[in-house]
Order: sequence, then structure tokens, then C-alpha cells
Amino acid sequence: EELLKLIAAIIVPKTTTPGAADVVTHDYAVKMIDDCMPKEDQQKWLNGLHQFIEQSSKNGFEKNAIAEQEKFLTDLDESKEETDLNFFFKTMKRLTVRGYTSSEYFMTNVQGYKMIPGKYKGCVPVVAA
Repeated sequence: EELLKLIAAIIVPKTTTPGAADVVTHDYAVKMIDDCMPKEDQQKWLNGLHQFIEQSSKNGFEKNAIAEQEKFLTDLDESKEETDLNFFFKTMKRLTVRGYTSSEYFMTNVQGYKMIPGKYKGCVPVVAA
């Protein structure tokens, strides 16, 4: 869980606004993977996670400087190979961004979410454009 939280924090870092780790997008990602992905994709994601843990432990990912962590993830993101490791990262990135942009914080403080955009004016005639 801490590794997923770290990955999310690198994808959407904390600035003057909360980052992805602050709005717990890693939990959202895991929930989407558990509940919405087919079993084969879940297994592929899990295999990729194990490969990520293996590679990251070799290069000390969690203890590296943020620039080195970003470089490692950028290299994964730019890779054209279709491996379980790339599937894991690209899925994690997609779900982190989706989780962040649909979070309560983002929708209320950044996006300015309105349940019904605009006001309904029932007494105004419709004019053809």
C-alpha cells in the first residue's frame, strides 16, 4: 500500500494543492482493479506489481531522490513494450489521474463542480439559432 501511495504521489504531486496521495487515489485504483477489471487483467496487474517491486528493490526506488523516482516512472511510461510491468504502471497512472480528478477535493475546489450547469429558466422562449 505504501508503494502504491508513493507512486500516486509522484504521478500527481502535492503542490499548493493536495496531491494524489493526500486524496487517497491509490485506494481508488485498487478498488477499481478489484471490482471492475477482468480476472486476467487483475492477474496481469498483480504480476506487474511484483515485477515493479523486484526492480524497485534492486535500484532502491523508495529511498532514491524524487528526480530518480520520476525518471524511473517516466521510462516505464514511455516504454512501448507490452509487459506486465508496463501494464501495471500505465493502469496505475490512468486510475490515479481518474481518481484524483473525480475526488471530492478536485470537484469542489478545483473544478467547481455543479450538479446542473447553468440555471433553468422555464419562462424564457427558446430561440432557434
